[in-house]
Amino acid sequence: MAEQHRRWTDSRGHFLAELPDPDSAAAREQWQRGYFRGVDMHGCPAAEHRVKLRLPGFVRAGGDTAGESGLS
Repeated sequence: MAEQHRRWTDSRGHFLAELPDPDSAAAREQWQRGYFRGVDMHGCPAAEHRVKLRLPGFVRAGGDTAGESGLS
């Protein structure tokens, strides 16, 4: 994992160094989306990446589920 982090750090540094050049690939891409898409530097999906979390509703101290009491 340390080696993966070092490669990512190097890649990120290279991306940031190229960003000011309007003709560079970095300028065309504008930001590195891999972390958002859940893929590594080689395009392989991360096993535990999740975009949306489906969490249960909140429960108020009195036992009401948020929204049921008419309060927001």
